[in-house]
Amino acid sequence: MTALLCAAPGRAQVSVSTDATAASVHYDGFLRSGVVLLTPMARIDRPRFSITGRGTFSFFESGNRAADVVLAGSAYTPAWERWQGELTADAGVSRYLNNRTGYGGIGARLHHSGPRAGFWLGTSGTSVTGGTGAIRSFRGDGGAWLRHGTFAASISAIGTTIRDIDYLDGGLHMRWSRELLELSATAGARTGDETGGARAWGDVTATAWITRNIAIVAGHGAYPADITQLSPGGRYTALSIRLATRPPALRDALARSVRYPTSPLVRPVVATFDVRPNGDGTVRLRVRAPGAAEVDIAGDFTDWEAVSLVRGRGDSWEIVLPLARGTHRVNIRVNGGEWGVPPGIGAAPDDFGGVVGLLVISG
Repeated sequence: MTALLCAAPGRAQVSVSTDATAASVHYDGFLRSGVVLLTPMARIDRPRFSITGRGTFSFFESGNRAADVVLAGSAYTPAWERWQGELTADAGVSRYLNNRTGYGGIGARLHHSGPRAGFWLGTSGTSVTGGTGAIRSFRGDGGAWLRHGTFAASISAIGTTIRDIDYLDGGLHMRWSRELLELSATAGARTGDETGGARAWGDVTATAWITRNIAIVAGHGAYPADITQLSPGGRYTALSIRLATRPPALRDALARSVRYPTSPLVRPVVATFDVRPNGDGTVRLRVRAPGAAEVDIAGDFTDWEAVSLVRGRGDSWEIVLPLARGTHRVNIRVNGGEWGVPPGIGAAPDDFGGVVGLLVISG
C-alpha cells in the first residue's frame, strides 16, 4: 500500500511517503507467511508531466527477502476542449532469492473529461526479462470515472495478450474520503486465462490520519496473478504506519491514474466578489449569486478543498478565512457546477488546462 498524494492545481508538488507494514500473505500455491514491508515512495508533479519512484522491500518470517524498485512517468499534451493525451513509461527490477527480473513498458492514453465524469482509452506494451528470456505482452485498456462530492468511482477493462494467452480483466474501484478518514474498495474478475489463479478478487482499505503527517492504514483482500510481471496472486491482511510529507490528498485519488482536465471558464460565475480584510489576519469574502442554492470556494489556502459560503441577506453569500498577505489562487462554483474565476480579479492558466483566479491580499 502506498500513499496517493495529488497535486494541487496551479503549482508543482513533491510528495514523499514511507509505509512500514506488518502483513500476513498467502501467495497462490504457497503456504501462508508473515512479512514486514518497507515501501518508500516519491512523486514529482509538474504542469505537463509527473514521475513516481517506488520501492518495496519485503522481509519474510522464513528469513528470505525480496525487493522491487520501479520508476514510472507520464507526460501530458495540452488540453483541447475536454480532450487530453498522455504518454506513459515505466521500468523496474525485482529480486527474490537468486532470481532477478527486469521489466519496462511504454503506452499511450486518450482522456475525455469533465468536472464530474470522464472516460479514457489506452494501449501499452511491456517486456519482461528473467530466467526464461524476454517475454513481451500487449494491453488495451479503457474505462470511465465519476465524482460526486467526496465519493469517486471508476470502472475499467484491460485486455492482455502474452504469447499464446489472451485474457480480460474487469474492475471497479470506489473511494470515499472525509477530512482525515479515507475508505476504498476494489473488485475485479478475469476471463480467458487458463493458467490458474484467482478468477475474482477484491479488497478494502481504511486510512486514518492521526496527525498531518502520520496515518494508520488497514487492508484486507486478494489480488490476481500478474503474468506480464511473472508474479503470483495471493491474499493478504495488512496493517501499516504511513509517514508522509503532507496530509492526505484532498482531491480524489482517481486524479492519480485518470487525469481529468477542466475546460477554461473565465466568465464570472457570480455577480460580484468583494474582499475585506478584518485587521486580525482574517479576510471576509462576500459574493452575490442570484438564484444560488449553494456557493463553494476553493484555493491554495484550503488545500483545494471545497469550502461552503454561508448565505446572508438576499443573494449574498460570505465566509471569513485566515489569509496571509500575498497572491493566492482561488476559484468559485455555484450549485456544484464548474469552477470559475471570481469577477474583478486576475486570471491565469492552471496545470490542468483550466483557469484559476489570482487574489492579492495587500494588508
